[in-house]
Amino acid sequence: MSVSASRPASCLPRLRLVSAAISLVLSSVAFPLLAADTLTPIAADAGADAGPQATRLPAVEVQGDGKIEVSSPKYTAPLLDTPQTITVVPREIIEQQNLLSLRDILSTLPGITFGAGEGGGGYGDSINLRGFSANNDISVDGVRDSAQYSRTDPFNLEQVEVVNGANSVGGSINLVSKAARQGDSHTVSAAAGTDSYGRITLDSNTEFGDGMAFRVNVMAHENDAPGRDFEQFSRWGIAPSLAFGLGGDTTLTL
Repeated sequence: MSVSASRPASCLPRLRLVSAAISLVLSSVAFPLLAADTLTPIAADAGADAGPQATRLPAVEVQGDGKIEVSSPKYTAPLLDTPQTITVVPREIIEQQNLLSLRDILSTLPGITFGAGEGGGGYGDSINLRGFSANNDISVDGVRDSAQYSRTDPFNLEQVEVVNGANSVGGSINLVSKAARQGDSHTVSAAAGTDSYGRITLDSNTEFGDGMAFRVNVMAHENDAPGRDFEQFSRWGIAPSLAFGLGGDTTLTL
């Protein structure tokens, strides 16, 4: 007994349609490979002959002057080679950004927040560094300054140094005062604005004699509180300094 099987005629169009679809997919996959091997060099050669060439701009090389240093003599290596996170805000940045208080200066740095006076928090700056209170970790020229008060004006600050990770994980903040130095420099600045805002500062340094210099910083500031009728702020300050032995092994600064 023989058994024969025949494919219905209605299945042939479907097989042809599937075969055509498979051929179309294979051709679409192979075409980019062919184009990448054959058309790209032709396009590159054509672009070299047609149209202007791309203009090569002169190179720009940026170099640091390395003048920013920590005031403490304990740091003998440059900041780049010191295995600790140290942020220095120099006087130039304070003046360019017109930062008028220690809170303004520290607000530009990451990892620093400020507490409010509610809940018995006390009066003053109330600085938190990396989540830890820094009220007892503030120093002025390397000497601990634990007074709870508002440091209202940076007119006599040379730079602010923030060291992360010291003092029981939190950190420390060192305020470096302006002092007499070598060279002559004289800077006067004045500003005026709305709400009776007025400010004038003087920073004068004069070198005389052999390794001696005198420097004086003066500030006068006043302004009203915007939107309030009987709220005024007024402050002034003067900070002289005299240095001996500049450029030598031993320096005395008064």
